[in-house]
Amino acid sequence: MLLSFGAFAAGEIAAGLVIFIISAGFALVIWRSKPPEKGWAKKAAADNRAAFQAIADEQLSKKQAIRARIAAAEAAGEAYCPKCGSTSLTANKKGYGIGKGVIGAAVAGPIGLAAGNLGRQKVLVTCLNCGYQFEPGEK
Repeated sequence: MLLSFGAFAAGEIAAGLVIFIISAGFALVIWRSKPPEKGWAKKAAADNRAAFQAIADEQLSKKQAIRARIAAAEAAGEAYCPKCGSTSLTANKKGYGIGKGVIGAAVAGPIGLAAGNLGRQKVLVTCLNCGYQFEPGEK
């Protein structure tokens, strides 16, 4: 019994020693690593500022392009998407609403199935460029 306990304790000591050596190795690598250059924070901030400015300029140019497309479509009297300014549109009538019919049937029985027809004559315009859906005449 003592022999097995001693072997177990020796195994734990060996495992602890291995962990200690590995952690000491990591500490040595970190200690020997080169310290950061002076002014690294200012350089990083300047790089970030330049990157953010480039993104802001790109977004601004996209918005200006959308405004120009909308102005051109209004001048030509064409329908356009209020979100992206595209003139690639399709119009569809909504059909029977299964969800409305099921809820109507649950609430009012078989007569409630007619609730699925509510709003079926409504026309929705869908932009083929961005997928935005809107009702005709909406700006």
